[in-house]
Amino acid sequence: MASRHESHIAIDGAKLLAQMNRRGLSAAQLAKAANVSPGTISGLMGGRTITPRTARRISAVLWSHQPVPGLAEILQIEED
Repeated sequence: MASRHESHIAIDGAKLLAQMNRRGLSAAQLAKAANVSPGTISGLMGGRTITPRTARRISAVLWSHQPVPGLAEILQIEED
């Protein structure tokens, strides 16, 4: 269980969505694989912060799912 005093970090929701799209992952699939609630993923898209532990879980799932070949070329994704 996370400590009340544990720091929180912000995730760029647009960049997270872009990474999910490149890997063919829905928010529900990412949540299930990262063992977090779908509301956590939804919250990230809306600017909510998360603990470093949760960020590591999500990152590990994204790392383990390589981008779908050719998908990046056909997606319309705006990045900074």
